[in-house]
Amino acid sequence: MNNPRPNGSRRKAARVFFWCAVAAVLLAAGFLVFALNHPECGTPFGLPLRLAWIGYGLYLAVTALLFGLSAWLGHASKKSQ
Repeated sequence: MNNPRPNGSRRKAARVFFWCAVAAVLLAAGFLVFALNHPECGTPFGLPLRLAWIGYGLYLAVTALLFGLSAWLGHASKKSQ
């Protein structure tokens, strides 16, 4: 079966997804440090606590998806060599 994407583009996409995920983790760590040092600020943008937790969960899911895509694309490019 013909592969619609050459290995180089899969590897490049895997790197992009990986570095986006790393940036997301660093952003989350920075937000966590800020939040722990400023408890008087409350939830971001004045959201109710339930919506804030939903936002945190979605952020975590997207970050995990980015890491998963980078691993899957990186593994697929090595497998098809």
